Amino acid sequence: MHRAGRVKQRALGRSTRRGFVAMADLYLKAFRHWFDSNEAFLAQNGVRVSLLRECKDQTNSIAHAEVETEHSLGDVSLWEYEEGYALTDTDFVEIATEEFHPEHHELHSPQELSLLLSKFVLQMVEATRPLSP
Repeated sequence: MHRAGRVKQRALGRSTRRGFVAMADLYLKAFRHWFDSNEAFLAQNGVRVSLLRECKDQTNSIAHAEVETEHSLGDVSLWEYEEGYALTDTDFVEIATEEFHPEHHELHSPQELSLLLSKFVLQMVEATRPLSP
């Protein structure tokens, strides 16, 4: 391959990686933003975030949160892929009954993440509320 071809190939590789980094930041930013902007909502519902972490490598980005209430333990994991979509696993266990509630989702835009996280927290809170006599 001649020099111009190698330069073009390297430039394309860099722009692809830059595009991935920019795209990857969308899901990770949405993940962080949801937890930051919903601190009051979480506190009002007795939900504590005990761990929130993220990591990136050459091919994907990962975010993870561990959440808990007085009566349940849960976590959310997000895997973002270069193709522009993300996979999430949400699950929680009710401590008293040991009932496990796992769900798996494929997201096609970062905007879907907000609804998913809100739904997950509400399910977790509702499942652990005692039934009225």
